[in-house]
Amino acid sequence: MASNVSTLLVHAMTAWHHFLANDIDSHLQIIRGGLNYNMELSWDGVRGLDDAMSMLKRRDAQGPAVPGRY
Repeated sequence: MASNVSTLLVHAMTAWHHFLANDIDSHLQIIRGGLNYNMELSWDGVRGLDDAMSMLKRRDAQGPAVPGRY
């Protein structure tokens, strides 16, 4: 009986750890997205590879959004 309780406890702790890790990660992604939104290239409206490469070249020509950061 003790081994069943121990096994259940280990499984519960592992599940809780995975839940917390994923929950915290998803919140960090929201924060990161909000902080860096102006520095990221939006792919909305890209119709093909030529459009995408053109957007990348224009963005690269502008330099970093914040000096010293890429």
